[in-house]
Amino acid sequence: MVQWANEQLAQYPKLKIVITLAVGIVIGWVDSRSTWDDAGITALAVVVTAAAAAFGGIPWWLSLTLVVGPIIAMEVWHGVGCLLAILFGLLGGLIGSMVRRRLKAIPA
Repeated sequence: MVQWANEQLAQYPKLKIVITLAVGIVIGWVDSRSTWDDAGITALAVVVTAAAAAFGGIPWWLSLTLVVGPIIAMEVWHGVGCLLAILFGLLGGLIGSMVRRRLKAIPA
């Protein structure tokens, strides 16, 4: 199933970027709500989204930018604590990129 999804998305690289950006916007929107007070779930969502994007073939730096950019844009007015999202996005992007490289190195 995952292989089929990757093959389908490989044909549409712009779609991967749009999906990653949309998820980053949704994470930022949810995190900016006054009723949302769970930084752990937000951090996990950032790591997983950045890792999935990097695993899907988007460069780690672009996955970091697409996921974390909207969060910083929405949250920077509330303090600099949102800059921690950069660390979680970087972690996720690097994990996804590393897993993709390791799986490509395994002979079929």
